[in-house]
Amino acid sequence: WSLSVEEQFYLVWPLLLVLATRVRLKVGLLLGVAVVGSFLFALHLGEIRLDALYFHPLARFWELLFGAGLAYAHHRFGVDVLPARMDRVWVRHLLSLGGLTAVCAAMLTFDGKTPHPGLHALLPLLGAVALIASGPVAMGNRLLAFQPIVRVGLISYPLYLWHWPVLSYLRIMES
Repeated sequence: WSLSVEEQFYLVWPLLLVLATRVRLKVGLLLGVAVVGSFLFALHLGEIRLDALYFHPLARFWELLFGAGLAYAHHRFGVDVLPARMDRVWVRHLLSLGGLTAVCAAMLTFDGKTPHPGLHALLPLLGAVALIASGPVAMGNRLLAFQPIVRVGLISYPLYLWHWPVLSYLRIMES
């Protein structure tokens, strides 16, 4: 499912960029309208159909658009736009540690009752953006570069892809 949402985003977003270019709409404005529109749609859908909220791609695009926004900032202002504007190294470290704290706080406090996606998703999302924007030499990013953590990261996506078919097969075997 998550791959299908990503793929739909990767098909729709470039088309919107091409259309924006043809009608001379600024990409920053398009990004802002798309983020706000998708986010508001997600909040609305969460009020009327919680089951559809999780699966509806338009309700999830705002999350991917944060990454698109950071990519746009990097493209427009340079890859090191934020770290370069942060003259003092401690500011980069603070941004990355704040991002890491936000992601960890979400991991430790979110549970099955936490509405998702929605307002709560901003915490880990902004944390991830802060980590990426702070640059590779920031302290939080260096902590994430420890070899055991990298090894877990290398196998996490394949585990994510295979866990459901394996669990389903085990249930079939138990029957």
